[in-house]
Amino acid sequence: MQISPISFNNSVCPAKFHKNNPIKNPVTFKGYKFEKPLTLIEALNIKIDGYVADFSTHSGLINQFKELIKYMPKKLKEQRLTEILGSGARSIALERTDGEVLKLSVNNPFKNGRPIEDFDVPILEMKRFHFGQHEYYYSIQEKCSFNNIKGDDAEVLINKILDKGYDIDFEELRGRSGQFGYTRAGKLCVVDSEIVRKRF
Repeated sequence: MQISPISFNNSVCPAKFHKNNPIKNPVTFKGYKFEKPLTLIEALNIKIDGYVADFSTHSGLINQFKELIKYMPKKLKEQRLTEILGSGARSIALERTDGEVLKLSVNNPFKNGRPIEDFDVPILEMKRFHFGQHEYYYSIQEKCSFNNIKGDDAEVLINKILDKGYDIDFEELRGRSGQFGYTRAGKLCVVDSEIVRKRF
């Protein structure tokens, strides 16, 4: 099939930060790097004077996770985090001191309960917990590189997803960086699982 061109260029986003916050400048697409490792509650309590990129509209999402801290497993609360990598409409990703990524999500990040596929980012651990009427997930996944995504690799990955009977949110794919990334082994994979959904 014909694949439309997709831009994977990372953009630099300016921001102003509260002078007392342990955040380094400049801030880029990769997110907010802390000057020292923080616990999850410390990371979620960072106060930002100027928001960056899509993080700006999700203070409500962050507040939900802060409310949930006391219900989270002890090992999750005590993890040490070095960076906020970014956030979406229903999730936030943070880097741990071991280099892996902690992702917190409202509802299942795999659309319509689709299974984890071999084209997805490697998931090391994934757990579900409930609070009220809502379902929350946390996962530990491999950190991927978003630099220099090759068009040929992207086309192979897209065709693989479509051939398996899934649909892709191409508007989301074209509009933002960070949807695809390379694993440590050099394999291009889907990092944002929400852009792939079951075909009905």
